[in-house]
This record gives sequence, structure tokens and C-alpha cells, in this order.
Amino acid sequence: MVDFSLSISARRAEYFLRQYDEINSTNETALEWAKKGANKKIWFVSDNQIRGRGRCGRVWQSYKGNLAASLLIYAPAKLEKLANLGFVAAIALYLAVGEILQENKNNNLHLAIKWPNDILLNGKKLAGILLETRFFNNKQAAIIIGFGVNIKNAPKNLPFRAVSLKEHNIEASAQKLFFFLGQYWVEIYEIWQKADGAEEILNLWRKFAYGIGSEIVLEKNGQKISGIFENIDEKGRLILLDKTGERHLISAADVFFGSISGAKNRG
Repeated sequence: MVDFSLSISARRAEYFLRQYDEINSTNETALEWAKKGANKKIWFVSDNQIRGRGRCGRVWQSYKGNLAASLLIYAPAKLEKLANLGFVAAIALYLAVGEILQENKNNNLHLAIKWPNDILLNGKKLAGILLETRFFNNKQAAIIIGFGVNIKNAPKNLPFRAVSLKEHNIEASAQKLFFFLGQYWVEIYEIWQKADGAEEILNLWRKFAYGIGSEIVLEKNGQKISGIFENIDEKGRLILLDKTGERHLISAADVFFGSISGAKNRG
């Protein structure tokens, strides 16, 4: 059995842990528990996920030794605030990976968050986050937040460039990274729960963000629009300034950095 563990702060905050030597999908397993009425805050984790899911129904390619973790939590069904949980997750994962880099004493690597919640290492995708919500009796939302991190291997032949920690000679294990993730999740989630927490979370996200002020291409449903990534607004939407001077508020899209001609090869 793999040996994952929760930090003292996570246990004190009454988070529980389910760990697996191998799993089809941590998000699917979390969803099954939610359907059964598991009214607890539970982490589901493995270093060997074989049928992971990414955003927009895509396959998340994982390999033995990488981290696959999903968190099941419950919250009042207020969609506007729940949308910011993806930023909470991104910040917690960013800080957790930062602990690994610090332990390896490698100051030559640049860690950043790509909108809305991918983690980039030197401009290449290291990790992704998938947030799913299910409602029960219109009163409470079961929220499943999936984390996938390329520790030992990164997938190839993707529309964006991916990287693993191992490629940069970073010594890490899924177990250690998960420990830091559980610890930082508690800290950042507590900020989000405060009355003015959403604004603080978005300001933190901007501090760690990749490419604000850069030229980008957004792609959704086969349609492309290019411009300058100006910022995010108070709801976490990407603000795109196009060449005509018009601003577009984007809630969801694939983001590529650079011009239309070169964006597919630039992250």
C-alpha cells in the first residue's frame, strides 16, 4: 500500500483520506462517494491513475509515480462564490510545488499559474486542476476538485507543452507533494471562507499568474480570438483586450501564449 498522509492542520480541520495503490479516476471515485451521501471532507489519492479526466471531457494522461488527487467538499449552493474555488486550488497547488522546489534548492526554475488553474514550470504545463459540482436538493453542492501533477513523466503529443519534475532533476514523490497540498489547501481555503476572502484569493492569484500583459490566443468551440491578457476581473474572468480596443470577459477557454501563427507551439 502506498503511504499518503494528511498534515496535522488538515486532520484538525476534519479532512479524511482514502488512498489507493491504483485507481481509475480519483474524480469519479469522489463522485461515487458524493452520490452515496458521504457528508465529509475527503481526499482521494493515488500515484497510479489509469483513466483520469481533464477539462472539457478530455483524457488526463497520467503515469505511475505521478500525483492524482481529488478533494470532495460541500458548500452552500452559491454559484458565484463557488466559481472561485478553482483559484483556491491553483494557489494551494502552486505553493505545494514551491515547497518541493525549495527542498531541492533549485532557484533557476520559474513556477507560475496559467489562467485559470494550470501550473506551469518554465512555461510548460506541470499540473492541471478539474473542478466539478453536483447539487443535492438545491440546498448543498458537492464539489470535487481534481489535481493531476506530472512528477515522474509528462504526456507527449499534446496541443501544449507538458513537463515533469523529473525532467528538471527535481526529486519528489507523490506522497510528499500531496502532504504539502493538503496542508496548503486548509490555509488557502480558510482565506476563501472569510467574508472578503474572494478578493484576497484573486489578488494572491494575480501575484503568481503567468503572462498578464502578454499576447494570447483564446480558443473555444473551434473559434479563436487574440489580444492582450490584460488581467482578471472580480469574478475571475479573463479580460482580453483585442486589437480594436474592445475588452472581452472570458469565463472559459483554452489559452495559448503568442500570436495565432505561433500560439499552438508556445504553451
